[in-house]
Formats: sequence, structure tokens, C-alpha cells
Amino acid sequence: MNQYFDFHYHPLFKQCLSIFEDNYPSNRTQEALASKVTPNNDIVAGIDRRKLHILGSQCSLSQMQAAGESIGVAAIVSLEYAIANGASGGAAGLLLRANLVSPLDKRYFDSVAEGTISYYRLFIKELNLYSIMANIGPSRRADRTAKINILARSKNQTVDFESLTGTTLALSMEGGHNLNRNLIGLAPDHLDTIPNPGKKDALYDDFVANCNQVLTPADSLRHLFSAMWQEEMDLMYVTLTHLTYIAELPLATHAYGMKFIHQPNFYPQGSGITDAGKDVIRAAYGMEVNGRRTPVLIDVKHMSLKSRLDLYEFWEANNFVHPILATHMGVTGCSIGEWLNVNSEDNDGLTTVEAPLEEGQIIAMENSGGPDPIKYYFNPWTINLFDEDIVAILKSNGMIGLSLDKRIIGALASDQNTNYHTTEYLSTTEFNFLKAKFPVVPYKEMPDTDPDTDLDVDPDRELNDFERDRRREVANFGLTILHIVAVGLNNGFIDVWSHIVMGSDYDGLIEPMDAADYCTDINDNEIEDILFAIMLGLESSYLHFYPSVKVRLLPTTPSGHVDMVSLKAKLRGVMHDNGRAFLKKWYNDLLPR
Repeated sequence: MNQYFDFHYHPLFKQCLSIFEDNYPSNRTQEALASKVTPNNDIVAGIDRRKLHILGSQCSLSQMQAAGESIGVAAIVSLEYAIANGASGGAAGLLLRANLVSPLDKRYFDSVAEGTISYYRLFIKELNLYSIMANIGPSRRADRTAKINILARSKNQTVDFESLTGTTLALSMEGGHNLNRNLIGLAPDHLDTIPNPGKKDALYDDFVANCNQVLTPADSLRHLFSAMWQEEMDLMYVTLTHLTYIAELPLATHAYGMKFIHQPNFYPQGSGITDAGKDVIRAAYGMEVNGRRTPVLIDVKHMSLKSRLDLYEFWEANNFVHPILATHMGVTGCSIGEWLNVNSEDNDGLTTVEAPLEEGQIIAMENSGGPDPIKYYFNPWTINLFDEDIVAILKSNGMIGLSLDKRIIGALASDQNTNYHTTEYLSTTEFNFLKAKFPVVPYKEMPDTDPDTDLDVDPDRELNDFERDRRREVANFGLTILHIVAVGLNNGFIDVWSHIVMGSDYDGLIEPMDAADYCTDINDNEIEDILFAIMLGLESSYLHFYPSVKVRLLPTTPSGHVDMVSLKAKLRGVMHDNGRAFLKKWYNDLLPR
């Protein structure tokens, strides 16, 4: 069984949603926390298992251990107001808060929707569940052992990364809203605190010590980091924004990304990174403990395109050297100028539908597979990476994690999928900025499919439709890898493959591709072996549709043939080795600081 690495997932998020505890720290057991969450209603459970895969656990700790998962980065995120307040946002929001999806605890949703708790307290409540599993901090008990290992630079111990066994996690924060210590939706004079504490810890002491004063987001991060450090925990990266506009703590404009709940805060507002957001970046990069530099990295996921461009400019202007991360994303398959060309005409793209919102369209990439041409769609929503993003991240020596969400990584072009991807929303201010800054680049029509050169995922017609579709989705994952490699090589970067990893976003309310509904499927469905088997065809197909790419994307021998041994090693790197190597550098202070 292959081990794999995941740059971004949520092993305890649904456990956190399933039982809302007033007390701190939690009294839950390791056995309960490791188990998977399954809807109690048989009908909903059946629908979720066969179609949605959103509600039940995709990567509970027990599933991860069964799958051979060994190392990754667990993201901690507080449920946002707009999601919890889904009762005003259509049937999907009502479903999430209804008893039908039990064991999700309605009290969690209500506390957020009614503003009786802060995002910060929700964050440290989930953080506490990880301390239980690792048997550290206030949750340490002599009668139980650690079920996971949390990587923390505060431990100052030597870790043999090559022989790690079991589940080893670094921790991250998804969304700057988690830094807000005010009651949700209320002004800064409504500060939160922890009622009825049990055993105290540094996180509790810091919360209580600051419950009568307003901390800036940057200072909130500094205090949080210091408290985590004292409790043998650490933060590897922070994502500045998430799925919604948080009026009380706007750090950066977010990219539109929630398609199944309609609520005003899901639509982007503002224009790029705010001054408070820049202060958080300075605080993260400049983090220091007892004279030791311990930077927290920045993840560009969920940032609007202008916010990302602001980050790259800010990074350059301040001579930062820290690697920029994109932990769970896909690619647009084009440059910003090409996207503007497709989306600049009223009858062919971006049109105002409701101020300050704009409507966009999709760019398709055709491919053959089966008797009729199959279209693969790189999803060109601005939540994904443009070619300029890829260059900026590689320039910073950063890492790109590829999501397994079919809505992000791209999808087969059935009518349902095509319609699903067609409408995006940007703030008018940001769109006008993009039009003024970037010249329109003619977007060339894709060549017709060529059965002699294009990928056929089932040349012998031996797979049934379901198996063929699963392989097609794996092919789209492979095409995304190749596009990153192509952009990197075309811009003078040499070792592009080593900067690509998997960042599934499991248990982040995603719709995973059919070949990997759950983390156990990565091994069960032999995703890595399928990639290896079809990569030559993928390269041929990609180069056919991107004739401007004049270099080979797969490793070759001196005679010009694909080096299959090297290709296998590079795919092993994407699925495991690259991420492990990056974590090893981070843990041992080997990254630029």
C-alpha cells in the first residue's frame, strides 16, 4: 500500500460539527473523534454515499489510517455566518441545518447564525480536538497514548521523516475570520470569552486575558501562535480569506466559490488585500518566539485574483523570501489576458447581472475518449490559478496543491457539468482593475480532436461507463499537472514537478471526483497507477491542444523517449515525496526566513 501526502484536508471538522460542547477543553474520547461521521437518516445517507459525498466523512482519522495516509496538513476552519444562516439561502442551507443530516449538531449552526460565539473560540475548540488525539496540552492523560503526531517546531526534537509511521499532521488556519474574537456579526465592543472552563491552558489564559480589549487581526495571530507554541502546537500556513465576506474582519476579497447556497455574503466585495490583511502577512512572515524566527506561510487559496496579485506585489516590494503556497486549487488553463478576451464582450462573457456582480463563462479543453470526443474543462473561475499565478508561486519556490474537488479540478462536459460551471461573480471594482491592468490576449480556438494523437482512456473498450468516467477524471488531474509543468518550463523553471502535491480538501464540504470519493479510494482505485498508465497519452493530447508549448513535459532519456522510471518517481513525488520533503524543510527551519 502506497503512503500519500495531503497538503490540505479537514480530518476533524465534521467531528467538530457533530457535537457542540459548551465546555472547554472537550471531554470527547479519542475513539469517538477517530470515527467517521455518517448521516443517521438512511435516505440522506444513501444519497450522500451514492451522489453527494458532502455530508459523510471523506477523511476521518480512521479512514486515513486505513488508507495508508501518513503525513499531511490539517486545516482548521470555523463555519461562517453565511453558511450557518443558510435558512435564508435556499434548500441546501436548510438541509445543512436540519435534523435530516444528524449527527451534525444544529446548536453549532445556531450559535454562529445567532452570533452567540466568536470565530476564534470555534477555532480553538477544533484545535483542542487535535490535542486530544495527540495527547498533548490540557488534554494529556496518563491513561491514553497519542493516536496522531502533531508536527510543531516548539518541540525542538529530531524527527526522522523517512521513517515516520502512523498519522503525522502539521496544522494550518483556513480563513482570516478565525482570528476574530468578537461575537459573530457584532461590533468590536462585543468581545467573546470561554465560559465554564475545565482544565486551563495557554489558549484559555490568552483568551481570558484579552476579553476586555480589541486585538487587531495581526495581534490576534501573534497571541494565538504564542499560546499554541506553549501547548506543543504550531501553524504552518494561514489562508487570509475563505468562502464569504466577513464585514467585521475584511482582510482580503475572496473568490466566489460556494455554488449551492445563495446568500449575499458569498458574493465578493471590496478590492484586494486590505491594510489589516497586509498587517497579518507581516505578522505571519515575521513571527518570532524567544529570538527564533518561526514564520507562518501564506496560502493564496480562496483569495480573489486581485488579492493574489496584491500579495505577489507586496511580496516583491518587501523583499520577502518565504515560499507562497496554493494548497488546494486547480488551474484555469489560460493567462489573465486570455480570460479577459473570452469574458470582455457582453454577448460572449462578462456581463453585469446584479451590481456589483459580474457573470463569466468557461473555457473548454476538448479531448477524445471513447467513440465520441470527450471535453475536459479546466475550470477558469478566478478561484483557480492563472498562468501568472503559477509563475509567481514557482518564483517564490512555493508549492501547488491540487484539489480533488471535481468543481475545482475540472470535470467532464456533460450538460449538467457545463451549466454548473458557467456563472461566476466578481466585484465590479476588481474586474475594472483587471481590464485596466491586463491587455486582452487573443484566445485561440482549440484544435479539433485528432484520434491519432489524442488520449483515449480506454483504447480496448474493456471498461464499463462508470470505470471509464472515473479514469477520465483521473486524466483531468493529470492534465492539470501537465499544465503547471508546461507553464513552468515555458517560463524558465527547471524542476517544476517537485513543486506539485495533492491537496484534496477532503471533508471541506467538497464534491470529490468519482475515482476518489474517500481517502481510502486513492489506494483502492490505484489513482497513482492510473496516472502512470495514461500519462504518455495525456502529454500527447495536451501538446496537441496547446501547440505553443514546444517542450516535452514528461522526463525523457538521452534518446528522447519517455523515461518511465523517472516518470514513476515524479508521480510518487506528487502523491507523497514532494510534500514530505517540504514539511521536513519547514520543520527543521530549512526554508528561507
